[in-house]
Amino acid sequence: MTHQTIPLFSVPLHKTNIGVMDPIEKTWVKNLHFPPQSVGLYNADEEPKNAGMKVLDQPQIKKLKHKILESVNHFTREILDIEQTFELTTSWINKYGKEDRNHQHSHPNAMISGVYYIESDETSAPIIFNKPYFHTNLFHSTFQPTFKNTNNNQYNLDYYGFNPTSGDLFIFPSWLEHTVPPQESSKIRWSLAFNCFVRGKLGVGTKQLEL
Repeated sequence: MTHQTIPLFSVPLHKTNIGVMDPIEKTWVKNLHFPPQSVGLYNADEEPKNAGMKVLDQPQIKKLKHKILESVNHFTREILDIEQTFELTTSWINKYGKEDRNHQHSHPNAMISGVYYIESDETSAPIIFNKPYFHTNLFHSTFQPTFKNTNNNQYNLDYYGFNPTSGDLFIFPSWLEHTVPPQESSKIRWSLAFNCFVRGKLGVGTKQLEL
């Protein structure tokens, strides 16, 4: 008798390594201004609530932008088989010191999001992807059997954790919730997060839309 379990309607998380950041670009990033609880600021004249949100548009890190867009295009076109192009909308630098964290969240007003790790190692805080409360891949959240925890897998886990290293790039649907727990190491964890939205003509007939 042959048995097969098929993972229907899986949530895609694309992980690759695009190499460590160019030393000159990294120096520019580390010299940005980081106020408390803020992303890296590169322009003192920006409106405070929007400051630092277009970092990949800065010419000082154009090499990294090219690598990230190549990976986004590969993910959306070759893996997801989407015809339209995805363009960067926002991007910012995160600097995590000891005890810094990021609560569970998703990225509104975006379709594809990602995180590139400028500097991170085995001592750095992980990134944890959480299954949303109302996402039903096995049983509805109102019924929760007790699992033996002897065969943890994509069908019974509520979260996946990863310890990224420098050069790693994660790309995922923007609705997918994720968390960074408090950093135990005093070594700085540097990352660049970004959002993308589709551009072009979508659909046909009554379903068509052009963005």
